[in-house]
Amino acid sequence: MADPHIILCTMACLESLRNNQEYLTKTIGSLVKLMKSLPEGEHRDRLLDEISKLDVIAGGIKEALDVMEE
Repeated sequence: MADPHIILCTMACLESLRNNQEYLTKTIGSLVKLMKSLPEGEHRDRLLDEISKLDVIAGGIKEALDVMEE
C-alpha cells in the first residue's frame, strides 16, 4: 500500500504543474500578440527567441504531466 503522504505530495505536484502550464500558455499567447505588434527588427527577433524558450519549457511540462498521469 502506498504512503498517503507520498500520494498527496504527488497530487499537489501534478496540480501545480497543471496550473503553471496553463499560466505559461496564456503568457506565451500574450507575448505572441505583443511580438506581432512590434515592427520587424532586433527587438521583435529577441522577443521571438524568448517566446521559443518558454514554449520549450511548456512542452517539457506537458510531457512530464503526460508521463506522470499514465
